Amino acid sequence: RRLKLCLAIIKEIQTCDISNRSAVALVSRIAQELGSFPTSHLVAIAEACVDFIRSSESDSQTSWKDLLPKVLSEVDLHREVEYAGAEMSGSEFKQRIIQVICSSTWNPGIVTSLAAMFIEIQLTEEEHQQVVNKLCTYFDKMSPQEIPPLIHQMLILCKNQHGVTVFLSLRRYFSSKIYKKQDAPEDLDSITGISESDSKEISDCESMVLYHTEESAKLSRGCVTDLLRFTKNCVSIPEIILDPFLLAVLLSLSTISSYEQQVMETLKNAILRSAQEEERRRESAWLRQMVSPQNDFNEVLVKLIQSNVCTRDKVLKGLVNFCMSLLNIQPSKNKEGTAEILWKYGRHSLVYVVKRHRQVAQTVLQTLTDHIITGQNVTQYTDCLVKLCSVAPLVVIDNLLILLRLLDFLGQLPPAIARRVITAVLSLVRISTKLRDSFILILRKALFSREIETRKIAVMGFLQLLKLLKVKGLAALSQSEQSFSGPSVFTQICMEVHTQSSNSNSSSNEAICLEVLGVLRRCFMQQAPVKICLYQGLYDALCRNPELCSSVMDSLLEHFNQFYPQDQNTLPPIEISKAIIIQGAEIVLQEPVGKLVFVMQQVALKALDVYGEDDQPRSLDKLRAILDSLAARYSQCDLIHFELDENTNFLDILPETLKMQEIVRQTIGVYQALTAYTVNAWTPACDVQQGQKLLGLFKAQNLLVDYVKNCKPAKKEAGAGKKDKEKNAGLKKPPMFKLPETVLDFSSVYRLLTLHLSEDVLWATDESIEDVRTRRPLFRYATQTALEVVQLSKAQITVCKSSTLLKPIMELARLLYERCLKRYNEVSQFENNAAVSCIECLYELLSLLFTHFSQISPILAEIVGVESDKDLVMQLKPIIKAFQQLLVDIISQEDDEDNVLDKQLLHVIISSLSLLALKLPADHAYTVKLLDWLTDFALKRNLPTIPLTKSYLTLLLAMVARCKAEASLLDSIAIQLSHLFGSVNEVEVEESPLSLSLVTDTTMAVALPLLCNNISASLDQVEWLVARLRAELATVMLPGVTGNSPRSRRERICRQEKNVVSQLGHCVNVTQSLCCVAVPTGPCTEAVFRLLSRSYTVLTALTKYFTSKCSPQCVDYQHARFGKLVKLAGSHLSSQVADLILYVEELGKDTKDKKVKEAQVLSQARKQAVYIPRLVSDLENFSKAVTLLSKKCKDDGLTTNMKLTTTRDFRINTKKLQEVMRRNHEGGSDDEDMEVSNVQPSQGNSSVVRGKENEPQVSQRERGNSSQPPAKKLRSK
Repeated sequence: RRLKLCLAIIKEIQTCDISNRSAVALVSRIAQELGSFPTSHLVAIAEACVDFIRSSESDSQTSWKDLLPKVLSEVDLHREVEYAGAEMSGSEFKQRIIQVICSSTWNPGIVTSLAAMFIEIQLTEEEHQQVVNKLCTYFDKMSPQEIPPLIHQMLILCKNQHGVTVFLSLRRYFSSKIYKKQDAPEDLDSITGISESDSKEISDCESMVLYHTEESAKLSRGCVTDLLRFTKNCVSIPEIILDPFLLAVLLSLSTISSYEQQVMETLKNAILRSAQEEERRRESAWLRQMVSPQNDFNEVLVKLIQSNVCTRDKVLKGLVNFCMSLLNIQPSKNKEGTAEILWKYGRHSLVYVVKRHRQVAQTVLQTLTDHIITGQNVTQYTDCLVKLCSVAPLVVIDNLLILLRLLDFLGQLPPAIARRVITAVLSLVRISTKLRDSFILILRKALFSREIETRKIAVMGFLQLLKLLKVKGLAALSQSEQSFSGPSVFTQICMEVHTQSSNSNSSSNEAICLEVLGVLRRCFMQQAPVKICLYQGLYDALCRNPELCSSVMDSLLEHFNQFYPQDQNTLPPIEISKAIIIQGAEIVLQEPVGKLVFVMQQVALKALDVYGEDDQPRSLDKLRAILDSLAARYSQCDLIHFELDENTNFLDILPETLKMQEIVRQTIGVYQALTAYTVNAWTPACDVQQGQKLLGLFKAQNLLVDYVKNCKPAKKEAGAGKKDKEKNAGLKKPPMFKLPETVLDFSSVYRLLTLHLSEDVLWATDESIEDVRTRRPLFRYATQTALEVVQLSKAQITVCKSSTLLKPIMELARLLYERCLKRYNEVSQFENNAAVSCIECLYELLSLLFTHFSQISPILAEIVGVESDKDLVMQLKPIIKAFQQLLVDIISQEDDEDNVLDKQLLHVIISSLSLLALKLPADHAYTVKLLDWLTDFALKRNLPTIPLTKSYLTLLLAMVARCKAEASLLDSIAIQLSHLFGSVNEVEVEESPLSLSLVTDTTMAVALPLLCNNISASLDQVEWLVARLRAELATVMLPGVTGNSPRSRRERICRQEKNVVSQLGHCVNVTQSLCCVAVPTGPCTEAVFRLLSRSYTVLTALTKYFTSKCSPQCVDYQHARFGKLVKLAGSHLSSQVADLILYVEELGKDTKDKKVKEAQVLSQARKQAVYIPRLVSDLENFSKAVTLLSKKCKDDGLTTNMKLTTTRDFRINTKKLQEVMRRNHEGGSDDEDMEVSNVQPSQGNSSVVRGKENEPQVSQRERGNSSQPPAKKLRSK
């Protein structure tokens, strides 16, 4: 009767609309009486609850929620329970009930109540896993509003175990509901997702889930700790961690101090691992087959930042802190590339966050400026600031005070950092008048700094400002001289900045430009480095504002007249001696005259384009007259005009001589500037004499250059006095004269080369250039100068904007490609040196383009002359084909083998092929075709020098790794090296199927280390995949990791294990071939031993992986054929290692020269003390790992394949002992003592144990078995 009453009450609560308070009271009353119920009644109540669970449709029908856990708890105390006609224990009954509940179909409305119910039930680990998996399957069946309450209950349920399953299921859920929708197409027909209101509901759901996760973390629940441990272990499979939802979870957890460091390190390692894996996939065809491409981390971050969850304060704060932590990474030695990768991600992410969420801009800018002001190497912060100012200028302007504070410290910053800060500020000058005025005042202050570098920065800032402030109509420029006599325009602007209207901005630009020119006039009184900075940037500023040419010409003429005598018959026409002063024993250059004349001709030609021939200002007429006069008179100068002759002591160290040297340097610069003027001013209207002017200047310049090149130190007079000797005693040894850097730019050298290479010169007549084309020295000078200009631009491109140099670089590269590379034979027949310089110049240009420009495809299309919509292969193919043909032509020539030019050209060709071939997509058919051509060339051709062979083999091996997963070429090279070097143990080596003509007796010492490095790189890829497999093995049973089932994941892992064993077996085979090589001492020996150590290290890692996975019931290593690999490495390779160590220890002992022998033995001993013990240790570690796997899986077959290592044992050199015995037998017993003493035991760690003089050495084991007692030691008194 009591049972019926309870069941009726439960049914009534389940079916009728009873208040929650009443229902709880009734259930509690029943629960109080459960202890007095017999077992059969408890079973009946439990069955009723199960039936109600199946029939419940809403959260209001949950009378069983509080009752069933107490019923099962009571039943669990009973030893015998009768259920379904069978007797069982209480715990078995509880397990049966839980299985029935989990196998039932639930209504989504009661899932949250079920989760709350399971919290009160004590579950085993298997039951808990089953319950959690069942609950996770209902995420997709529930509405977004129902998910957060369920997650709240599940986090409590999983506080000690299986919390990772919940987070991975949420990862799958939100990825399908939110983040994959962002990649969906926009057209209506293809959108099958949720509506906008549902999208908001899901975003709110995600925010609430993050809130519950944060609360769990504050309560230190184990589910959060499990998640962090899981992500740390999954760093080797970064695509699991680098997911928008998991990133949001981890970033919100990072705001809790106890988790911050762990989260940041995990995310950094995952990002770095992802980037490195993508790089490895590009370099290894085998790894591309094993690992599928992953999403770029930038895309993942963009999805996260665009989502609504990023508006949560903690997620946003964690994201900003994480980006800053990426920028805070300091590069370690030999790992600068690692830091660059993390800086790039941090910079891009931070900029996008600030642009999307403006509320963090103040924090970000404050942190960036603090690091820039207080740090030393802070290029990553300045790069981020530059990017931020260019992408989100209005956001930065809203926080102007922070930027102004940074500008106050401009003079105290390192020069490179200050330049980057100026670049960042200049992008904001047009927007903010206040910033512009403050910036100008700070630059004026910096112009009067004590430090020359600070003044150079100020000049650069002013010149950049001139380029930014576009002058529209500068009518006041004709009165520019009067504009400087009144009060400072800067002062007026600062006073009127708040009263001016927006219409006055254009007029203020004119006033600022005039004032800037007035300030820059003061640079003529500065030191030479400051003037050089002014001259180098002045022309670019005028290109932006050509209306300023008149004022600039006036200033230049006024300054140049100091060194320009009025007498038109004076030779030389410039008094360069006035530009150089003597201070003590040193000279100081006050005016870089060559740079000055060069900028004068640039300004003059620019003004000529602006004003034309008819309406020229007086300053332009004067400037052109001066330049024409300089060109004419410098053509007439001889050595005597520069006070130079055969008796001049030009290489002395006296101050007067040093001044003369500097005068010559500046004179050469003037010649170069006038050459540029003559070429740049050349038009079709010029007469035939224009070419003669150019040749006259070059002849005079060449006369001066030849003199200083051939000049020799003066001989000391025999009767030199004592006073002269004492006077020169404190002076330094005279240095060799160094020619100055060229003052020419891309435009000038392009025109010079066009004169010689182009058939149709549009800016000159055929008659005027006919004589110029035939002058080989001029052509040679033009190509060498072009190469120098390109090399100098590599340093400049890191300071100035790379875009300013892009157009001239493309023009010059196109000229060299079309007119030299494709017509090399024709050019080389005219001037071989110049042709080689052209090819080298083209290589430097291509290298510069690939290094500093990301969008390379349209650039190459312009150079080659193909459509820009073609792929990269079609753009690189013509250049590569041209270099291939040139390489074959040079090798086919029957010239002198000692031809230095051909060797130099071959080096440039191979370097160019390496540069271009490694940019090709590895999977493209043309890349494979190029590899076949490279291989065929190596089989049939030879190169004249060892460095060339090394460069070519490096390219060939890199292409083999990129394009072919299984390369038989490596086996062939290893066998070929065995034939060339000889064998350690004199075994017969098989014949190589392929024999490279490049690998000969002279080049084998270079080929061996290259092959060892290539195999080591393959071993690195294997070790990388083993680490990935280890991480995947830990996640194979977890739901939500991938879309595949656990079974398919296990099958994929088994396939990858087979491939790993196969690849490692291939590497071990090649290593075994190299281990038999009788290598000489030096780099070859070290390379082989490093390879052997690396092989055993990777073998040990794979063995430990199988040890962690396998058991007597699961022997997956057998399916992967790991036993064969153990036999190969543990038996065959180990025996070869022992012979190799014995052979290496004996090297150098046969040297006859005692001094040389001692030095060699000492050097060998030092190196062997490092790499031989390391190899022995790695070999023993592998043996131990195999033994452990054998014991765990009870497989004795593994240990039988392992040969016990004897490298640490005392060994008798059997061959040498037999030789000694033979000699003793032939020569009698007289020499027995001397011969037997040469037989020494060899040990893995290079120790030597000496026996008695007249006895061969035996091992300690043999001594222990001997019946003869050891000799007693003499006691010393």
